[in-house]
Amino acid sequence: MTNDQPLETSGTSSAGLPGVIMAEDQQRSDYVFRPVSVPKGYPELKYKPIMLSFRCMLCVLTFYLIVLGLLITLIFVHNVSFSSQYGYFTIRILPPIIGTITASLWRTIVLTVSRIEPFIASASDDPTVYNWQNSAHRTILAEYFPVPEIFNMIRNRNGLLTFTYILWVLSNAVLAFKAVLLNTTNYDDYWEAAVTFWALYALISIYFLLIVGLVALMWHLRAVTTGLLWDPVSIADHLVLFHHSNFLAKFDGTGAISRDSLHERFRRNDFRLKYWDRGSLGIWHGFGVIEHDLHGSVQRNAPGPAPAPISTASEPNPADSAQSRLSALKAESSNAGTTATLSMQEVSKASYRSCYYNMERSMMVIWTTVALVLFCLLLAAAITNMASGIDVSLPYGVTLFLFQFLPAFVVGLYTWFWEDADVFCRATQPFIGMRDNPKPATENILLDYTCLPPGIATYTAFTNKHWKVARVSAISLLQRLLPIIIPGMVTVVDGKDHRTVYVSIPLLIVSLIYLGSYIILIPFEVCQNGLKRHLPRNYSAIADLISWCYASSLLRSDAFELSWRKRNDAPGYVYERWQMEAALRLKHHSYQFGVYKSQLNPGTHCIGFDEANQVDAVDLPDKRSLRRRRRRASHGRESQMKWEMSKLTWLDASKERATDPTTTQLQFRMPRRSSPQSSPGFEGRSQVLSLIVLSTTLS
Repeated sequence: MTNDQPLETSGTSSAGLPGVIMAEDQQRSDYVFRPVSVPKGYPELKYKPIMLSFRCMLCVLTFYLIVLGLLITLIFVHNVSFSSQYGYFTIRILPPIIGTITASLWRTIVLTVSRIEPFIASASDDPTVYNWQNSAHRTILAEYFPVPEIFNMIRNRNGLLTFTYILWVLSNAVLAFKAVLLNTTNYDDYWEAAVTFWALYALISIYFLLIVGLVALMWHLRAVTTGLLWDPVSIADHLVLFHHSNFLAKFDGTGAISRDSLHERFRRNDFRLKYWDRGSLGIWHGFGVIEHDLHGSVQRNAPGPAPAPISTASEPNPADSAQSRLSALKAESSNAGTTATLSMQEVSKASYRSCYYNMERSMMVIWTTVALVLFCLLLAAAITNMASGIDVSLPYGVTLFLFQFLPAFVVGLYTWFWEDADVFCRATQPFIGMRDNPKPATENILLDYTCLPPGIATYTAFTNKHWKVARVSAISLLQRLLPIIIPGMVTVVDGKDHRTVYVSIPLLIVSLIYLGSYIILIPFEVCQNGLKRHLPRNYSAIADLISWCYASSLLRSDAFELSWRKRNDAPGYVYERWQMEAALRLKHHSYQFGVYKSQLNPGTHCIGFDEANQVDAVDLPDKRSLRRRRRRASHGRESQMKWEMSKLTWLDASKERATDPTTTQLQFRMPRRSSPQSSPGFEGRSQVLSLIVLSTTLS
């Protein structure tokens, strides 16, 4: 498919135009879909990742309590004496090591609880946790994965997650305070250490808050229902939860719309993660939606089947006839399918639109510049022979802040950058595995890099020959040493009328190697295959995955049609991950990201991923070609096509506004004209018109 070939793409709705075809099981006259409590013999939906288990969190709590106890002990002593030659290690190296362990443990807990929280909210019936009026915002639209978004937590009024995120930021400051906690009174022997009390009190406060936050998390997770049977770590683990969902038609046209429009479309949808009774089709576990009216009551005439009260019975609800449910589904499908004819160049621009903020070129320049400045400062320290010590007349506290706290804090920010780069590479690797060429499931939808520990992720990526993931994961792991080396490099001795600053030459050389390599590695890692890792939207919510495959044949594959089976060594039924993984492997299918043929709206295409035989690849956008198209006069086939069908605004995130899919009101952006009678300035801007009736626009 060439860049000049037009493409019909599914968009927002207009009554009377081609509609969405319902799923095969939804067309059955005996169709039932309602939530039920855990049926007899079926497993409880209470799976929690290992890091959130009570024993693991208790071990972390014990570690924090021991450190807090040692810090409180230092209040009662001003100087600590050592009787061994390892005084330097204890004074300058050990505190940053403890700080690094503290920050790493808390980061792991925050990331794990954040990615599980949307599932907890979907599975909970507790009104203090779950509110149907903001269901989508706290469930499938919550931007908590792979890195939580603080402003989204605040908008969702999730106080506990907001508190843990703030503590995550404070835990990174632990390294800087540890850097100034202990210094020596004699640089020659390191037999006696002096305590810095303002850093000590700050550390005591931070550890106290970490303990409070950890206890709050343990209480929150003590008997919580997560709605999960296993840890959803791969794309396939998420898709199996949407295989029979009753709301996939609602996602029509969401592949490239902005996140604000996605929130607007689903803001009053009640998403639940439960067992669902499907009548003669059996019990299914996954996501479903329950419709409510404005007063919070369940709508009996809402699109899709109306749920019965929670029960374990499997008989259909007599209050709702099969015919009325089928009519409601048909009414919904008639409102879901207008199309816009778009060129492949426009689709390409929409497909490669977003990436993480730290992976932008502007941030690359900032991080590289800071590394260059730090490199020059350390080089100046080596040239001026600071190993022999330099005297400064600044106050002791100011000297500690400038020569120990500030450098440790700045290099600690690079830990944040490399961790963000690591998460970005891990999260986008499955899509890279579908961008260039079709590849099997093990190269994309079955990858689980996002939840692997750093060292294991590096080894796994190396064995899979995913060199960028292996490289960035290794750098992220090695970066944790830099906030230990920099504080250990500088020692401040307090004299009577001056302060003396010493620098360790071996540690200085190691720091120069680190920063010098960053000056090269940061631009390389940001630019190398950078555009190929861009997506229509940042992958940060469960809904993003569904918007890219809701109409695909992959989501309807029988590989996700797992059956409950009896186990010989245990009572009841089991439903295990290996069944799904084995089925996908045995399919021997390849998958690709591009524009795929819609299974809901035949004859149209959607942006996303599917089985390779259903997908047309989308080339990288050509900026020079885009500039030529802007200068081109409005004549010829492409320009005529734009005037006939116009262009839906979902391809322009900066201009796009939400439209109501249940009405005929659509927002279009008209093309520029080259007529000499055009008003001044018309050539340089897009004119956005709101057209109430589509037929009037086309005429």
